[in-house]
Amino acid sequence: MTDASDMPKALDGLVVLDLSRILAGPTATQLLGNLGATIIKVENPSGGDDTRHWGPPFMTDDDGQPTEESAYYLSANRGKRSVMLDFSDPDDLATLTGLAREADILVENFKVGGLRKFGLDYETLSKANPGLVYCSITGFGQTGPYAGRAGYDYLTQGMSGLMSITGAPDGEPQRVGSGCVVEGEARGAEHDADDQVGQQDIEPAQIEYAVLEERHNQRGFER
Repeated sequence: MTDASDMPKALDGLVVLDLSRILAGPTATQLLGNLGATIIKVENPSGGDDTRHWGPPFMTDDDGQPTEESAYYLSANRGKRSVMLDFSDPDDLATLTGLAREADILVENFKVGGLRKFGLDYETLSKANPGLVYCSITGFGQTGPYAGRAGYDYLTQGMSGLMSITGAPDGEPQRVGSGCVVEGEARGAEHDADDQVGQQDIEPAQIEYAVLEERHNQRGFER
């Protein structure tokens, strides 16, 4: 009987360059890794992804003592390769640019335009790698009056009206679960990246997924 771990997976051979942090991007790339892609996660040298230190809970060692590895971080970054690179260092940037030239997919969730000054935007990278699938996750999309704003789950739930359909009937709006909007966005980003072939610039936005979630529950803006 063939061991399931030895069976070929849908994305075997694909390389994903993961420049994302926190939850939505890392979850999306982990899903791609579950399907067989090789994920190269790029982290800053001064502590890595912020969620490495978000706890408790922290993982425990063989003696049952807590380590510095947070469960939050590991829940969205399992099975990835990690490299520490400083975008502002010329040598590190050259290394990163080289990785982007060889990658099939790049996922990032910086503020709109934040990577352009390093030459890591889609327009620049696609010149050297025309087949690159570039997935940029934002709070409000690439254009419009809110494009430059950062997007967080709590903010998006409130602005979309999603908080109005949970909590006590006579109480204040309540936050839904833990990262439900960014989890939904992550799955959307993973689906988009998996579904595209050739030159693509994908732009999922948190606010879109929050509104879709609220509409799915068939409730309007109550407050």
